[in-house]
Amino acid sequence: GDSFQATAGLNSLLDEEFNASFIYPYRYDTLQVPWFNLLGNMDYVDSTHCGSFLTFEQVQCLPYRRQLIRSPEYEVDPRLRERDERWFADRYYSVRVNDDLELFYGDTSPLISEYFQYSWAYEIQGGLSEQSVEAQLAYLEGALANSTAQFKFLNGHHPMYSNGFSGGYAEVRDAYLPLIEKYNVSAYINGHDHSLQHIIKGGVHYINSGAGSVTQPGFVRNVPTVFEYDQPGFTAYVMDQQGLTVYYFDDAGNGLHNFTIPRPDGPRPVDDSVPEVVI
Repeated sequence: GDSFQATAGLNSLLDEEFNASFIYPYRYDTLQVPWFNLLGNMDYVDSTHCGSFLTFEQVQCLPYRRQLIRSPEYEVDPRLRERDERWFADRYYSVRVNDDLELFYGDTSPLISEYFQYSWAYEIQGGLSEQSVEAQLAYLEGALANSTAQFKFLNGHHPMYSNGFSGGYAEVRDAYLPLIEKYNVSAYINGHDHSLQHIIKGGVHYINSGAGSVTQPGFVRNVPTVFEYDQPGFTAYVMDQQGLTVYYFDDAGNGLHNFTIPRPDGPRPVDDSVPEVVI
């Protein structure tokens, strides 16, 4: 989420920001793979904290009329793939990576009650006020119920738990925790807080991976963490016979932290034809 943070979303399917923030920075050969994206609050044209030095955000303070022409509908429009076939985005969906791993994507911004005090929640085409939380949760429940994957990962922009700037959102927990617990979701991955964190609660791994651009310095002590880091970095995921391993790196590619989620039915035999999957 927050794929086009500097401008708070796109103003059309031809917006040059798509090139500046996606096509050009990620032009390298090793990155020519499918990119599955979801929406963050900035993609819903949240410019509430534009220009603030306290929130450490990049968003520009655009004139009001320029804000109104932006919309999340451009990011989820399939025609955007005509500019770069790697791009895929929707409000909520799922991706079956292989027989053992399925990824589920949710739209957390409509869950956050504080956003509805601002005009941008109502005035933007395809904005927050037009979204149905009930329809999203019904979709996610159906998709999770039908999944036969050993590993189910749920992705959302906002954190459930965090020691970072936001501190986590009760509304996201209220919406998603029942699904996580009912359908044995292994991990929840989020951004929004500009840091790296690893939190374990109730046997579920909460992976905060929001340090790919600007970072917010320092942490508070809301929940116990296994790992936290407030400088730029990223996470990577490798699945093999043993399970699924999550790696945390700094912006120079140095390893910071890693952990493995074992396969629920035990390790596969070494000679089993389980291809390594890197995400």
